[in-house]
Amino acid sequence: MTHNKDVSSVMKQIDENLRQVYRDVETNDVPDRFKELLAKLKEQEASNAK
Repeated sequence: MTHNKDVSSVMKQIDENLRQVYRDVETNDVPDRFKELLAKLKEQEASNAK
């Protein structure tokens, strides 16, 4: 029974940590280099659509 409590506690801690990481990622801005790459891709798509 103690083993199940330990596993449950570990699973709960993993869950909480993963949620925190995802929250942190959500609130961070996209780095400039990715914004530049996205802009280039949009330009290429616009050029190919013509």
